[in-house]
Amino acid sequence: MTLIHQLISNINARKHLLELQKGYIITSDDKDTLISAGFSKESAKTYIENFEKFLNDNKDSLEALRIIYNSEDTVITHAMLVELQDKLLIESRQFSVNLIWENYKILDENGEVDALDTRSNVKALTNLIQLVRYAFKKSPILVSIFTGYTQRFNLYCGQNQRTLSAEQQEIMKQIAEYVINDGAISIGELNEIDADLWRKAVKGFGAPTLKIEMHTLSKFLLKVA
Repeated sequence: MTLIHQLISNINARKHLLELQKGYIITSDDKDTLISAGFSKESAKTYIENFEKFLNDNKDSLEALRIIYNSEDTVITHAMLVELQDKLLIESRQFSVNLIWENYKILDENGEVDALDTRSNVKALTNLIQLVRYAFKKSPILVSIFTGYTQRFNLYCGQNQRTLSAEQQEIMKQIAEYVINDGAISIGELNEIDADLWRKAVKGFGAPTLKIEMHTLSKFLLKVA
């Protein structure tokens, strides 16, 4: 009991115990050196192996995985990404987007993995698309789908030399924000998410044309970044 009391009362000792619990020790001579960085990489390697095993085991049963694995010319919808995310978290509560990304970053030795912008898009479901593309070797780099987003939106607006009115461009820009975060959505889903925007969109395009435009927009935005 005396020993325990001494440890609890000693701030430096408590800090040292916490460092041991984390699996590494920072020395006083070299405060920036992680003594057991190999342990971190080893853990990340195991983590990624388990993640990629899940992808391979489910590449035929989960629609989003099948589309990416087979390089199908099909847009990945919000519903597909929700299903994938739910299955991942059922497999392991550790399989969140940001943790998967961080573990790939730990293993990155060739500058292939960008840091995920935790201030703006860490919760975007579309990050799953990029993670799976990278895991299946469909993309040589791991970057957020937000990279090049403005350029892809501008390409959509200018395709086939057709002209969208300023009002139509603003409508599609607002729809694009949903797509770039959560995957392709239908007209019905847009109505559920944002009824005001849905009314503007139907009025601005007409329902049949809007359906085509939303599909085309999604294909442009969800291309490999």
